[in-house]
Amino acid sequence: MPDAERLVEAGRVLEDAGDAAGAETKYREAMRLSPKWSVPHFNVGLMCKHQGRWRESFTHNDTATHLNPGDEGAWWNLGIAATALGDWTTARRA
Repeated sequence: MPDAERLVEAGRVLEDAGDAAGAETKYREAMRLSPKWSVPHFNVGLMCKHQGRWRESFTHNDTATHLNPGDEGAWWNLGIAATALGDWTTARRA
């Protein structure tokens, strides 16, 4: 398993244990190692959505949809973040 995948798995374990900050750190490390992999962007975008950090959620889910246009979850979360930010054009597109 490549290092970025190990970091994402470690992030999931931390997130499941309630350590959101630790999980986000692992996901961001995975982004740095594999910047073209959509999964860590999706994970951070989802965490930001749950925390009401709409601008960050938008940015990470937008990145995830560009890296993996078939990721329905990222499109859904992008639409929610866009709606929260009043970006109706992106919300409709998502």
